[in-house]
Amino acid sequence: MENQQHDINPYQPPKSRIGDKEAGVTTYANKRPVLVWIIFIWSILAIFGVILSYALIYVFKIPLSEAQITSMKNVSSIEHVLTFVGITLFFAAALMLFIRKRIAITLFGIRLAMITGASIYFSFFRATAEAASLTGMSLVKPAVTILLAALFLYYVIYLKKKFYYK
Repeated sequence: MENQQHDINPYQPPKSRIGDKEAGVTTYANKRPVLVWIIFIWSILAIFGVILSYALIYVFKIPLSEAQITSMKNVSSIEHVLTFVGITLFFAAALMLFIRKRIAITLFGIRLAMITGASIYFSFFRATAEAASLTGMSLVKPAVTILLAALFLYYVIYLKKKFYYK
């Protein structure tokens, strides 16, 4: 018994049970879950998609149909700014999730609130011909967008319970 005390190094850090499958503790100590990668790559593609769309329309002046021209004229400067704020917020939230910062929860929550508010505004209060004739299909895209934002937020909160964040 005396030998066992001499074999213990008092300067050795305590053994952690994080990620110990035998103890039933599951965390993401060394690698990122697949969904984190998917969300991060999705955010990169989304921000490049918005930038590319604006570049094609305003810089390269691609030909647009009459309906598209009318639709673009109805978009205000505030809506353009909010588009960039929203997509930047999504990228920032995904980046914080990717680098394991808890601020990702707050950013995804703000994104959900922003998407919900924008969807309600565009679906019900914006005075356009499309909004005046609401159909079931015109409400599908905002509903799916809100649902995805809510699922992202739920997943980010779920990761907090799994000790994903540093």
